[in-house]
Amino acid sequence: MLESAKRQKETSECERHVSAPPPPQQSRLLTFAENIWYVAVVLLVAILAWIVAVFSSRNDVA
Repeated sequence: MLESAKRQKETSECERHVSAPPPPQQSRLLTFAENIWYVAVVLLVAILAWIVAVFSSRNDVA
């Protein structure tokens, strides 16, 4: 009975090491960089769409 409790404790410690989340500083930095990447892509697409709209409206007028 004592051995099974000891084995269960070791297993839970190993699982804790395997499933340990990354430090909050690293994860916060990672999400910050991902957010900047997504914002840059969205801004680029919006600017391209605006340029296409401006040129197409100029072509319609001229």
